[in-house]
Amino acid sequence: MIVRKLIQRRVINNGWINPIWRFFNLDAWLNNLSQQYIDYKPDESLSLQEIAGYSNKPEINATLALIHTKLGDTISPMIKDNRFNLLDIGCGPGLFLKDFEGKCKLTGIDISEAMVRIAKKQLSNAQIIHSHFLKYNFLEKFDAIYSIGVLIYFNHGQIKAFFSKIYNLLNANGVVFVSYPHAYRPADLQYPDFTYVNYTSEFLESIVSKNFEVVYHKHVDGTRKVIGYDNKAIPNSQGFEGRTYQNSSILILKKK
Repeated sequence: MIVRKLIQRRVINNGWINPIWRFFNLDAWLNNLSQQYIDYKPDESLSLQEIAGYSNKPEINATLALIHTKLGDTISPMIKDNRFNLLDIGCGPGLFLKDFEGKCKLTGIDISEAMVRIAKKQLSNAQIIHSHFLKYNFLEKFDAIYSIGVLIYFNHGQIKAFFSKIYNLLNANGVVFVSYPHAYRPADLQYPDFTYVNYTSEFLESIVSKNFEVVYHKHVDGTRKVIGYDNKAIPNSQGFEGRTYQNSSILILKKK
């Protein structure tokens, strides 16, 4: 699609024009048109991690290992039997769902038909849904919901609806686990790219505080909470514009 290419090449997706799209509430519509994973054609000879969009570099492997561990430490103690219902938003090829295979009832949802097909092959007993999270009508509720690396695809016009829908899908005392790349400089909040949206920890907490208790909110390494911008952000080989998931935080919430 021509529009998608113009968005991805930043012709109609940049710091000058994006505030205009946002003013007219068109950023969410353009965001949905632009997502690279809609027509994603992965190389299935790669690892699940690489198919999911993460590199296989040692520093990224270490970061993902921290997320796997924290996710397991958060959700595994909650699982008492196979009736426990777990949802992965943006499940990709099933990279994180496999951590809970055989332990509980698993559901994943993703906008990529190719990702869904791979996830179904990886997890034969899981329900894998091909749809956009905000558009799909779930017929059941969940005991825990998590989302890894997906918050960047929900822009300012969608973020409140994202957490509101999670709240409505959770059972009483349900838990939410979100791993996201936080803002690390003021320019990130100028809306320079609505296909890779950053938020500060304060902003996210402000929009979830009504419905959720913040249980945990720290940098992925677990040593500190990023206040405002990350003045210890790690550049990668392309500099900050290249982006790295090492500059990410983990937010854990409990339904009030």
